[in-house]
Amino acid sequence: MIRELANQHLSVTISEVGAELLSIRSTSQEHLWAGEPSIWARRAPVLFPVIGQTPAASPCFPGARAPMPVHGIVHDIPFEVLHHTETLLELCTEDNEATFAIYPYHFRLTLRFELSGQSLSGRATLLNCGDEAFRYDFGFHPGFACDAQRDVTLEFEHEEAQGMLRAVDGQVVGAPVVSQLDGRILRITPSTFAAGALILPKLRSRLVTLVQSGQRRLSVGFDTPDLAFWSNDPTRFVCIEPWCGLPSGARDHQRSVLQPGEARDYNHMITIAAPSTPTMRPADAAESLAP
Repeated sequence: MIRELANQHLSVTISEVGAELLSIRSTSQEHLWAGEPSIWARRAPVLFPVIGQTPAASPCFPGARAPMPVHGIVHDIPFEVLHHTETLLELCTEDNEATFAIYPYHFRLTLRFELSGQSLSGRATLLNCGDEAFRYDFGFHPGFACDAQRDVTLEFEHEEAQGMLRAVDGQVVGAPVVSQLDGRILRITPSTFAAGALILPKLRSRLVTLVQSGQRRLSVGFDTPDLAFWSNDPTRFVCIEPWCGLPSGARDHQRSVLQPGEARDYNHMITIAAPSTPTMRPADAAESLAP
């Protein structure tokens, strides 16, 4: 079932399957990628308990009896609606027999979406419902409509001088490469992702703005430590992905640990730029993401 949110600025649709964001529309313009099956059928999947693809077709957690799907186990399972108003939707899912065979831990994952003005906030709350600690990675994976042949750039809140990682087929390959940022700017061209996705681990910025043809289109604020970018057709869309964790193959990467009874939040906010309204300032975005 598809759920809708709306205010005077935006209309949003979200699927109960995977709690996946399907559409963000302002007036007649769609801002989210359309999910064309021949290119990339997804639009904004939730990634848990892994990011990317695990090595080979074998279990990757102790006690697992089945291999882990790409990007984990929650993007294709039903979520239960807990609360739904015109501007707020809260959904949750829990482990079941099928997920337990792949990821043998008891968890509860709640997604909360809320519209306010030109912004859609998304908060994920992960709870360990079992009696033992578990390890995991978590990520958001929204794709945004754009055209890399029309001067598309990503503007970062701060300069990011550290090296970038490359991921091919869902796994990190090789050593870190020299950052492709020019100061605070990453230029998106049809060939930007020819060698794989780009990953910025432990970046300083908490806000990235998508600019096309000199016009600010939208901003993504986040509180996760890592950020990735990917597209298999940058002339159509680009993904801006707040992550807590990295794909397999990343050197010295340790998954996060959640103790029994412990809960942890991950937040991101998508702000659509209006012609008469300035894009949210970095300080405002950080304040809005605070618990």
